[in-house]
Amino acid sequence: METNFKTAARLTVIVVLLSIIASAGGLTWDELYRDSESIKAAWFVNDLVTLF
Repeated sequence: METNFKTAARLTVIVVLLSIIASAGGLTWDELYRDSESIKAAWFVNDLVTLF
């Protein structure tokens, strides 16, 4: 049973790290989203909320 928790903990860490990388990319890379300004603003806020 303990190995299941270790696997889950490792997968959780991987998902969190990938989320941080994706959110940081969305916040710092200006030309990542090629949508209208209102949609870009929504994606920016989405990345900000995901990061925190």
